[in-house]
Amino acid sequence: MAIPKVRSVAQIKKTLTASQAPRRRNIQKMIAAERKQQAADIKGLEATQRKSFGNITQGASNRGLLFSGIPLGEQAEYTATQFLPAVARRKTQGAGTIGDLRSSLLSLNEDALARAISIQEREKDRRFQALEAQKAREAAEREAARARAAARAASGGGFSPTLGFDPTTATGGGGGQEKQRAMADVGQLMNRKGTADFYREIQAINQSAGYGNQYDKMKLQLLRSSLPGMFQNNKLNTGYVSRLINLVSNPHQNMRGGSW
Repeated sequence: MAIPKVRSVAQIKKTLTASQAPRRRNIQKMIAAERKQQAADIKGLEATQRKSFGNITQGASNRGLLFSGIPLGEQAEYTATQFLPAVARRKTQGAGTIGDLRSSLLSLNEDALARAISIQEREKDRRFQALEAQKAREAAEREAARARAAARAASGGGFSPTLGFDPTTATGGGGGQEKQRAMADVGQLMNRKGTADFYREIQAINQSAGYGNQYDKMKLQLLRSSLPGMFQNNKLNTGYVSRLINLVSNPHQNMRGGSW
């Protein structure tokens, strides 16, 4: 199973913003429509003003006062008390409407960002769970491999560092539980193969087996099955092992004698 990827917040937000495009276009259209309507309403107020000025002039003429000139005072009073307040109210109304619509656009941006952060957190959780599941599967596979190796060990098979015990190379000796433990110890030792500590440990096991330690004899038998090149006549080639220790401890020196 592929491990889920985690997208950046910007990548997720871009996708969400694209999905909001129809709503954004609608709000922009509403803003444009409000500006157009406001301009039309103000033109209507200007037309009403001109008509009112005509009415004022006609009234003055009817009263025989036109000889005094255009009644600017009445026109100014109309402008101050009627026209300008009406224009101000309409502009205030338009500013409020447009402000609300712009707030809606801002809310869409904030919503997209919040949702992007939330989605990324869920993606992180899914990735973490997938990684943990993968680790669990790998651990289970390793445990199953150890169990199969232990089962072969209990049947008295021979040791292979990669395959566990192999009945075709069995040499016998020792109980099943002891072989399982020896197999685990040698398996851990093989993980250090190629290091000076690895070869020194083999020397120590060989020396202990020589003193009669049955458990180390069993480990030495497993090592002989796994590393036949290090043994001659079923005995550890101690000189060769010593040269290997010297080689890995002093890599710039050439090893003379023996073979890998």
